[in-house]
Amino acid sequence: MSFPPLLPVDEIRERLLAIFPDGIPNRQHIIKPNTARVVFCSLYTGAVEGTDRWFAPRHLYRMTEKLSVIEDPEVRTGFYKGSYRVFCWYRPYWRQRGEPLWKQQPLMLGSV
Repeated sequence: MSFPPLLPVDEIRERLLAIFPDGIPNRQHIIKPNTARVVFCSLYTGAVEGTDRWFAPRHLYRMTEKLSVIEDPEVRTGFYKGSYRVFCWYRPYWRQRGEPLWKQQPLMLGSV
């Protein structure tokens, strides 16, 4: 697998600011740092147009600072395929209760 070159998250955010000028509806959501992180993870996994790779939420929540600086294609391929696992905060809770925390949260907040 070939991968696109990586850009730092700060540089991606600067580019988002240039691409989406003032006056665009909902610009405040498009230029957030988290949007730049999503773009970074998409580049990291190689999920860009022309490849047959798809970005999934697991790629975003499994990304770490330590992993983000590793540009080795084997590590990036392993991360994309899911063989590179990192600790997820909800996993122990999910195994004990049988359901993820995010299913309980709306009930706790009274929004459902």
